[in-house]
Amino acid sequence: PEPKSEAEAKLSLQHAVAVAFCKNKPALEDFSPPFDQTRIAAARALVTLKENEAMTRAFPKQYGARVTLTTTAGESVTETVSSAWGDPAAALNMQELEAKFQGLLTKVGVLPSLQTELATCVKQLPEAKSLTDFSKRLQRIQAA
Repeated sequence: PEPKSEAEAKLSLQHAVAVAFCKNKPALEDFSPPFDQTRIAAARALVTLKENEAMTRAFPKQYGARVTLTTTAGESVTETVSSAWGDPAAALNMQELEAKFQGLLTKVGVLPSLQTELATCVKQLPEAKSLTDFSKRLQRIQAA
C-alpha cells in the first residue's frame, strides 16, 4: 500500500489506483521513487482492496478490475473493465504504443535522435528480409 521502490509501485494496486485517479493516465515516472507526492499518497491511503471472485476466476485470461468510488456524501460510482489497458483485448493504439516505446527508451537513456531511428527500424521489421539493419542500429545505440 505504500511502495518504497519502483518494483513495489508497479505491483501496488493502491498506488496504481491513486495515480490513475489523480492523473487520469499513469506515466512511467509515476512508478519511480520518490513517492512523496502528497496528493497521490493521500489518495493511496483511501484505497481499499476486495477480491472479486468472478475476476479471479477469469485470471490470467483476463486482467479485469472493478473500481467503486464513494464520495464523502455516501454516493457511489462503479466502473468495471474486463481487460486492463494495454492487454491484447484492450490494446494500445499506435500513438499510445509509440509514446510508451519512447518513454521506455528515454528512461534507459537512449538519445532522442536514436529513438526516432530505432522506432523507424522497428516499424520496418515485418517487411525486413534480415535483421542486419536492426542489429547494426542496436549496436549504435549501445555504443552511444
